[in-house]
Amino acid sequence: MISRILAVALSILAGLAMALPASAADTLTVDQVHSSVMFRIEHMGAAPFFGRFNDKSGTIMLDSADPSKSSIEFTIDPASVDTGNEKRDAHVMSQDFFSAKEFPVMSFKSTSVSKSGEGSWKVKGMLELRGVKKEITINVNHKLGKGMKGEAIHGFYTEFVINRMDFNIGETFDNNALSQEVMMYVSLEAK
Repeated sequence: MISRILAVALSILAGLAMALPASAADTLTVDQVHSSVMFRIEHMGAAPFFGRFNDKSGTIMLDSADPSKSSIEFTIDPASVDTGNEKRDAHVMSQDFFSAKEFPVMSFKSTSVSKSGEGSWKVKGMLELRGVKKEITINVNHKLGKGMKGEAIHGFYTEFVINRMDFNIGETFDNNALSQEVMMYVSLEAK
């Protein structure tokens, strides 16, 4: 009976903890298994084509009380590109596009974070692709979920467009074959 009461009490406490905002400066680690980074580019002016990156990692410092103290650092291995075709993947990793051997990391590091609404954040930072850094501002949606063991799981999602020419990606390749604009989809789980 006592063990049952303790179990109920612990369950109630876990639920209350989930309802509370994250404490100041929680350090969250991106869960690679449950996170996705995908892209969409138009091929031959006909139809969008999709690909993804399989190797990604990152750290999120989340301060719910003062969002300006929050930060995001995120990296992708360009050699983990997956377009569903090994020959095309090798071409995308080549000098024509990512030059993955010369530039083995793509990254984003925030410079400022502000709350823009309930569950939404405006994040400004430096995006580095193929050795070129550009400042971008993205809108990020944030949700708080609960894991299988009752632990807090944070979800972050954003969509944004980059111009691949700004990062010297595919500049020597036939530019009529692929659109310059690339849509990025980033969905991260972190705890």
